[in-house]
Amino acid sequence: MIKILIDMDWLSLEEYNQRLRTYQFKSYEMADRPMELPHKNTKKMAGKACSQWVHVRNFPLIIRPFVIDSDNEVLILGLMLVEITARVTASEFRESNIQILEEKVVEYLDRRCSIVEQYPFLLGNVKPKHHFLTHYGQAIRMFGPPLSFWTARWVSKHRVAKNIAESAKYFKNISFTVSHRQQLRMASVCYRGMFDTNDNQIPERATYKKDLRGEHTDENWQLVKNCMTLSDVVCEEVVVHQQKYKLDDLVVLEVLEYGEGLIVGVVKAIVVKKDHVLLLVKKYSAERKSLNYFQANHPDDVCAMVDTQKLADSKPLIKQGTDVEFNFVLHHQLITD
Repeated sequence: MIKILIDMDWLSLEEYNQRLRTYQFKSYEMADRPMELPHKNTKKMAGKACSQWVHVRNFPLIIRPFVIDSDNEVLILGLMLVEITARVTASEFRESNIQILEEKVVEYLDRRCSIVEQYPFLLGNVKPKHHFLTHYGQAIRMFGPPLSFWTARWVSKHRVAKNIAESAKYFKNISFTVSHRQQLRMASVCYRGMFDTNDNQIPERATYKKDLRGEHTDENWQLVKNCMTLSDVVCEEVVVHQQKYKLDDLVVLEVLEYGEGLIVGVVKAIVVKKDHVLLLVKKYSAERKSLNYFQANHPDDVCAMVDTQKLADSKPLIKQGTDVEFNFVLHHQLITD
């Protein structure tokens, strides 16, 4: 689809790659930063599956500076693929969400059939994966969210074997070397404890209430102090039920208007109590734009304290912009009533 937009003189390949180089991939997206598009004549994008996911997720903001016609059918096809990816990777589903996903898949395939007639050499032949999309709805009904049974966790184990082989530098009986050292590694991991049983993991650097002084005197920090006891701490990051939150993260507080509007918050402070975690957030109203990204502005003058258990979605997002106005895309589709 990008090649078709290039063929339509919306942009050049170098301009798109330059946009990828300068785009601010942050936080958990840094490890899976998308690779540049190859210059040679190929129909496949380079990179691992998670980097493709990051690329697709951020495509609306990446392509935004080059859009000439927001009603262009090829652009719409690309945005439909973005939406389907967001829906497939949702953390929970209701029957209505599954039905919408099935309708979107059929609509995407129909539109793709009409476009491939116009650009048969650029769009490429249809792959079996496109047909498999039609079965996702039934698979979700039977097995739950795809993220619960996708193969990425197993594929990631390949890196362990490769690291062992590369560090061993001995290939006479590499299968024995890998299997033996993998068993030693697993024994070591299990001996030390595979999982942290604590709900909240606090970093070593944390501040107690009695130590909050000096720069912690404004109205917002007074709000933080009022909700703290002597045993509570303030820190710059925390892991809650295996999900990390840190300062300047963007969290979804409320979903409005069937997902077309959101109330979001930028994390300014983190308070860890005995049994739960509170976030001091600066609230913003966000609206969905035509390219399927969100724009947030009009921040509240006073911050608010929010319990992580009451967030509309547990996954923090990444903002692109300033504290006055910024854009962002969803990590996955959110459940709406």
